[in-house]
Amino acid sequence: MNHFATEVAVRSALALSKEEMGDKLRANEVLMGFSVVTEARWFNEDDWDRWTIITQDKNRIRLVALSARNPGTGAFTRLIDKIMREGLIPVVVEPNERLTEWCRRHWYRKRNSGQGVLRHEIWYPKRCAY
Repeated sequence: MNHFATEVAVRSALALSKEEMGDKLRANEVLMGFSVVTEARWFNEDDWDRWTIITQDKNRIRLVALSARNPGTGAFTRLIDKIMREGLIPVVVEPNERLTEWCRRHWYRKRNSGQGVLRHEIWYPKRCAY
């Protein structure tokens, strides 16, 4: 891995505002063929703030950037439950350490997805095919 290129990418990302980063994430998701979700039966707007980014690919719901209005009150668990009750597959995209641990505890499996600069790590339920 080219550490210089990685460092440049990280420094560039840190220079972006929250809004610019969100725009970039949404654009990358669309570039990969995913649709940005703005409303759905399984999505409770009261749980999440405007920085939350969720996309969809057929029956897979990609949780790209999550920002709960009241962290630690179960918003993530409720979201996962509602997605699964609809017969959809929740996919956690590039999870932080806390979400990675959640994925491990809930028997999610890890996989790399995308190519080149759009390559990223995803986690999804073990009993579901990706």
